[in-house]
Amino acid sequence: MNNFFVSTLKSLSQTGTVAPSSKYLIKEILQRITFEPNQILIEFGTGNGCITDALISRMDSSSILYSLEINNEFYRYSKKKYAAYPNVRILNLNATNFDEILENREVDYFISSLPLAIIPNRVTEQIIQKVHQNIKPTGRYIQYQYSLNKFSYLKKQFKKVELDFTIRNFPPAFVYSCH
Repeated sequence: MNNFFVSTLKSLSQTGTVAPSSKYLIKEILQRITFEPNQILIEFGTGNGCITDALISRMDSSSILYSLEINNEFYRYSKKKYAAYPNVRILNLNATNFDEILENREVDYFISSLPLAIIPNRVTEQIIQKVHQNIKPTGRYIQYQYSLNKFSYLKKQFKKVELDFTIRNFPPAFVYSCH
């Protein structure tokens, strides 16, 4: 996607960033995932697909990735880009409604690019409540952010929250691994 910067500036309140995730941030995210057959992964925020690409390259063909994107330009781009992958579902769906697609199945991993620092608290609470209702006991919610704004909130919501930081991203990012 050649105009990532322009697209993000038009919808900064949705994307929360002006640059795609670096390979270093993606590596930090991926090392928190144990890829096995028959998993369900949900990605909040497909963006230009840099994290989506990495997930696809590591996940088993029997697993399913649901990637939700509300930015229409990113959605159309990703829908076309991943059309050849039968186990990847790109959906123009708000993260608050992800449970509509699960059909009583539990999720192994949530990978979130949502800009929690600028999303209204009630929306964040609704998403996290639904994550708790739909995650496997061994599952994880992986969230990256550019601030520690939601660290104490996530610590109250999950039994264990591991925090890491990568300076090799623009902007530098915190990675929360919650279980």
